[in-house]
Amino acid sequence: MAPCHAQIYLDIKNAVLAKTVKPSQRGINESFRGVGRDLMNQVLEELKGVGFKAL
Repeated sequence: MAPCHAQIYLDIKNAVLAKTVKPSQRGINESFRGVGRDLMNQVLEELKGVGFKAL
């Protein structure tokens, strides 16, 4: 993963965990415009994998 993608990945993940962003593609896209679906899905899959429950 490119360094810029890694930082955005962490920003999205932290925002979802802090509940400032809805854990969905639409919720992420509202706060992080221009982020690709692949990156969004990667974050959501990781959170799902560790037991994070969506709203």
